[in-house]
Amino acid sequence: MFKRMGTKILVAATMVIGGFAAIQQPTVAHASKTFSSIPGGHFQSAKAQYAFHFQAIKAGNKTGLMLVFGDFKNASVRYAVPVKSAASKNHRTLNIYYRVESLKGKLGKTNYKMSIYKYSNTKYRVKLYNYKSGLFPSYKGTAYTFKLTKSSPAKTFANKYTKPKLTKSLTAALTQYVAQQYAAGKASQDPNDPQVKAAITKAANNTLNKDITALLNSYNLNS
Repeated sequence: MFKRMGTKILVAATMVIGGFAAIQQPTVAHASKTFSSIPGGHFQSAKAQYAFHFQAIKAGNKTGLMLVFGDFKNASVRYAVPVKSAASKNHRTLNIYYRVESLKGKLGKTNYKMSIYKYSNTKYRVKLYNYKSGLFPSYKGTAYTFKLTKSSPAKTFANKYTKPKLTKSLTAALTQYVAQQYAAGKASQDPNDPQVKAAITKAANNTLNKDITALLNSYNLNS
């Protein structure tokens, strides 16, 4: 359901990112409303059920920067490579231009633009736009307030937003399948039987636990 970052996009990230400023970890000390570097940590919005972060990477003796987007409402993690960054005149807005990795693992040619407006070192405004290729931070679309934290919100978001939705849909699909088999006389399990319902729920949870783990690993870039 989820996959690791492709080698091609990993190499591409180390080739185009040389001019970017170092990642700066989020802090509450010396609060500033302007950008001096690309913020480290995780941007997260509970309302949007969305999170993203800049990830420092290394391929051979080269280093680079990746973007990791987590759409927990739709159980999706996507990768991108920043190709250009520019701050506004007052340095309150950071514009990032990036290219998204396709579902086949190839780096796209389309340049997307995201604008991050800074309220403070831990509070930002980011717009999300639903492109044909997926839901990504943009300069247009619906605006959300994002918090910046050191720790990843992936586990919390996955358990709160992703798993309940997937559990409901998978349980319904399994129940429908069992009901069809029972009605056709191909199975003796009555889907209305409490034991059968419990077995369906267990099967759904076992499947989803693996998918949720894969989702977390994809977002956090764990091995």
